[in-house]
Amino acid sequence: MGIATLAELAPPPQSPLWAGRPQDWTAVEATLGTSLPDDYKEFITVYGAGAFYDFLGVATPFAPKYDLVTKHGRSRTYFQAQDVFPVFPDSGGLLCMGGDDNGDSLCWLTRGLPNEWPIVYSTEDFIEINIFKMTLVEFLAGWVGQRFHPTFLSGLNIHFRPKPIFRPNTAEMYK
Repeated sequence: MGIATLAELAPPPQSPLWAGRPQDWTAVEATLGTSLPDDYKEFITVYGAGAFYDFLGVATPFAPKYDLVTKHGRSRTYFQAQDVFPVFPDSGGLLCMGGDDNGDSLCWLTRGLPNEWPIVYSTEDFIEINIFKMTLVEFLAGWVGQRFHPTFLSGLNIHFRPKPIFRPNTAEMYK
């Protein structure tokens, strides 16, 4: 399941905001000190900044605020205090790249090669943690396509919300 499947379920914007250019990724990865999964880079290129069902968002590294590096930096201290997983850049640590309106976190568990990093979706307090052995795009397509729900979202039915399933952010949101 790739970006084409996700795009069928949730059409991307015609002009994604803060999608970056291929040459921009080198600087982002140098800042983080790691390569990033290819499907994440493709997702950002196709979708840019925005949210699914006005609920779940993935941070783009190219936004002026709330970018990937800032998102992870803000989460790092909190994650360390929870002491559930190591935190990136520690080996096998969590690298936060998104979240939802409930304050829950969407992360990679940086074990192995970037294209193999599983997805960790956890409640804000880490009381409930779901690990998905799939790529980000596979996770998003499965969630949007209602193939599964993280356990802590099972009582929350956001799929009834009207389209657009993916709503791009606007420049005004970042002022």
